[in-house]
Amino acid sequence: MEIRKKQVSDILGISIPFDILGIVEDVQYVKEQYLFVVRKGKNYDSFEDIEKALSLNAIVVHENMNEKRGFFIQDLSLKIHLIMKEFYKNISEHFKIIGVCGTNGKSSVVMYLYEMMKEKRRMKIGTHFIESDAFKWHSDNTTPSEITLMHLFQLAFESDIEYVFMEVSSHAIDQKRINYIEFDYIIYTNIDRDHLDYHKTLIHYRYTKYKLMQHMKAKGIVIANRDELYYQELKQICTHPLITYGIKASHFQICDLMLSRNESSFYVNRFYFHTRLLSKLNVYNLSACIALFRMMKISYHDIYKKILPLTSMEGRLEIVYDREFSVIVDYAHSAKAFYEVLRFLSSLEYHRFILVVGCGGDREKQKRSEIGYYSSSFCDICIFTEDNSRYESVYEIMEDMCLRVRGKAHLISERQKAIEYAIKIAEKDDIILVSGKGNEQFLEHEGKRIPFNDKNTILKILE
Repeated sequence: MEIRKKQVSDILGISIPFDILGIVEDVQYVKEQYLFVVRKGKNYDSFEDIEKALSLNAIVVHENMNEKRGFFIQDLSLKIHLIMKEFYKNISEHFKIIGVCGTNGKSSVVMYLYEMMKEKRRMKIGTHFIESDAFKWHSDNTTPSEITLMHLFQLAFESDIEYVFMEVSSHAIDQKRINYIEFDYIIYTNIDRDHLDYHKTLIHYRYTKYKLMQHMKAKGIVIANRDELYYQELKQICTHPLITYGIKASHFQICDLMLSRNESSFYVNRFYFHTRLLSKLNVYNLSACIALFRMMKISYHDIYKKILPLTSMEGRLEIVYDREFSVIVDYAHSAKAFYEVLRFLSSLEYHRFILVVGCGGDREKQKRSEIGYYSSSFCDICIFTEDNSRYESVYEIMEDMCLRVRGKAHLISERQKAIEYAIKIAEKDDIILVSGKGNEQFLEHEGKRIPFNDKNTILKILE
């Protein structure tokens, strides 16, 4: 995979001495004959790495006319787009690409698909993780930038990867990070109110997600949750075959659902499935996987065997302690996902239900009172605390959460102390849910990322 030096020279308006073998924006991935695109971002200033890139014999380009190192290129973004369009031409033809889109369930579905296809050479791209049979990366975003994303596809091509499973966020669609990819399958899990700090309206949020269908191969197939409110809207605008799953009449219909604190079982089209995964949300996630694999001509019997060994993702309804009382960590942070988790846990047998939860700062303020309302509706003891307050006051966030609380809530601003208090007051057969952050490794507070992980904190306290 390369692009001739004359093509690059003509597009950039500079003379370069060799063909380009790769395009990156992070110096740790720079190699000889690579094009290094220099930008100053929120978390990474690649201008600091120009010297290193030059020492590796890379072509360095940027938009800072005062920077004498490398090449100043006017309208750099447009020209990089033209180069990438040529460099990654037809790259999607080398893979089966499955995009998973929705408010909740994206990470779980991608992980389950990846684990269930372990006999194939595959890659998964999602929240905080990028993994393949050949390499592993860490990602700060659900969907990486277009340059990083396409470099991953280049590495996948060089590593003979066959299947790519990837989360696709609404931000990635709106910011055109996926413009060089064509999908074989798109799975829509659900579409709830989320990210309205960015999208402003629910209509813009939903239709941004629908735009993903513009990036499908000619024979692409859409798989959607029939039970979701968005389904009728999606059905009206979908121009590809639309396959459904859900409890309502569907191509892959769920019935006889049985949930417990240790396992779940259900039928899809008269075929029985059993799993260690918990909650109705995970039954939906697995049903999406079943629908996809049946479209791939995999038998129900083989799918059953693939599902049996699956375990939950770290931080997703994960039981981290289960002795005299139970402690569970979950990532749910949208109002609907949070509601479903509370509803599931409240259906189990327990003495008291204790909750530790917060809401993010500089994000949708309107959902805070909703989170508070659900908390007090389902739980015996509510403890409100910090959850990525960013530049907002933790106390103001907690006050917003209290607006619709039924009864009272304990307000403890430091997350570790809130968790300590929940464990301290726990009695035999209590359930403690620590919600909102899952397996995140930091707290964002006053512009800083402070190392913090719920599970590690819980285990340290319990020692």
